[in-house]
Amino acid sequence: MVSLLLIFVLMGFLLQSVRSVQREIERTLVAAEVMSLRTELQLAVASAINRGQEGQIAHWAGKNPLELAGRPPDARSLPGPESGPRIGQQWNWDGARGLLAYDYEDGGQLTLRIVGVRDRPAEGWSLGGGLVLVREQK
Repeated sequence: MVSLLLIFVLMGFLLQSVRSVQREIERTLVAAEVMSLRTELQLAVASAINRGQEGQIAHWAGKNPLELAGRPPDARSLPGPESGPRIGQQWNWDGARGLLAYDYEDGGQLTLRIVGVRDRPAEGWSLGGGLVLVREQK
C-alpha cells in the first residue's frame, strides 16, 4: 500500500516536471520564431528600399507582420515535428488593433505590432525604413 502511494506521488511529480518542460519548450519556440520573423521583416524592408519603394514602407505600420515577411496566409503555427504532437498554439491577427498575438498554453500572451518610429514605445526592434517591431508580454 505504501509503495503504491509512493508510486503515485512520484508520478505526480514527474507529470509536473513534464508540464514545466513543455512550457519552457513552447516559450523557447516562440522566442526563436520572433527572432526569425524580425530578421525576415528587416530583409523585407531592405528589399523594398533596394527596389526604390521607400514610400510604401511607411504604410506597413499596423499591418500583419507575418504577411509583410512574405509568409503564406496559412503559416500561423509554430514550426514543429513532421509527425507526433505539436507544441504550442497559433498566431492570431487582430486587424482592428494591428496586433499579432500568441496565446501560451499556460494563459500568458505575447503580442507583436509594427509601428512607425514616431509612435515608438520604450521597447522594440528597429526594422529600418522608420519602422519598429514592438513586443509585449503579458
